[in-house]
Amino acid sequence: MKNAIRSFMGSLLAGALVAATLPLWAANPNTQGLSQGAMDNSVTNPPRSSNVSPVQGTNTALEKEVLEALHKTNEKEIQIGQLAETQAQSSAVRDYGKMLASDHQQADSKVTETARAQNIELPDRSADTVKADPDYQKLQGLSGAAFDRPFLKEMKKDHEKDIAMLEADQKRLPNSSAVYQLVEQLLPTLKEHRQKAAELLRMASAG
Repeated sequence: MKNAIRSFMGSLLAGALVAATLPLWAANPNTQGLSQGAMDNSVTNPPRSSNVSPVQGTNTALEKEVLEALHKTNEKEIQIGQLAETQAQSSAVRDYGKMLASDHQQADSKVTETARAQNIELPDRSADTVKADPDYQKLQGLSGAAFDRPFLKEMKKDHEKDIAMLEADQKRLPNSSAVYQLVEQLLPTLKEHRQKAAELLRMASAG
């Protein structure tokens, strides 16, 4: 008899506890359907990827490649132009060398400015690095009339190569790219340098 009473009282107590907790659970909506809500959110709002899209990454790599090539070319032409100012025999060739050095200094300022705006770090190319270039060393050993024609041939060849490279790069860059617009600005000057080198070379050959 006593056992039956204890069992009955225990059932009443358990029922009372369940009844007391039901209103608290119902009053807090955040506890309802939590697992299902989290699942739905993961489907409708997937986490954002921090990876750069393939197209953007490709453009950035190409822009860096073009800017590095321009920087290298400018540094070389500045040093060789200054060399022509002191070692050429013809005053016209010396003037051409001065123009080369000045124009490529201005061009390189634009290149470094564009690279900075694009957060692209360009390699440091000191004058000593350029002077170790075989083309520079070959011309450095010449002077007077022996300098003029090889120098002009080298400048004509270099500018033809640079123009062809930049025109090809332009076709791969979007028109809105800052590097595309920079190339658009620099190409006319490079073509002028090529034309001037060809004219002076014809004059030197005729003389």
